[in-house]
Amino acid sequence: MLAALEEARQRGFLGRDQDPDVVARHAAGFGPALSPALASSGTGRIVDLGSGGGVPGLVLALLLPAVAGTVRTMEIDGERCRGAVDAAMLATDLADFLVQRGVPFREAHGTVGRLVRAAEELGCGLDELDPRFFTHLSPHFADADLETLFSPEASLAARAGTGGTAPEAVAEQVASLRALL
Repeated sequence: MLAALEEARQRGFLGRDQDPDVVARHAAGFGPALSPALASSGTGRIVDLGSGGGVPGLVLALLLPAVAGTVRTMEIDGERCRGAVDAAMLATDLADFLVQRGVPFREAHGTVGRLVRAAEELGCGLDELDPRFFTHLSPHFADADLETLFSPEASLAARAGTGGTAPEAVAEQVASLRALL
């Protein structure tokens, strides 16, 4: 834990305070949370310190030994995952589409909100709305490939940055985690 806190301090995640004692203060703050959490886990290994954004990865680093077996043996049913996707989950992709075409963020999200409301009122999926709903609310949808916008695969692939959901990004994350196991 101290090594993780020290690394977080060096990267500036513990605030602007460059005082070397900041690590000791954070460790002292975590200390009271550690004992009850370890005792209540029954294994002495599962701890959620609630570090939030201040110390990225600290909770995972402490949990990793406890979840290693689960990660090693888990099986993912891709078809079942695909079947669980609802078109409303891709509403953000619709807003992103509009923003990429120059629509202000707030306006894009308002437009998509109206589309979601229309689908709810009509009792249908967002992807089942008549395309005229889309172009009526925003002319930017005139050239949209709605089938692609409602594709879970396209949505995942669009997020290729570090920590993203694109298959390549996930493969990198999995490889990194496997190396820790």
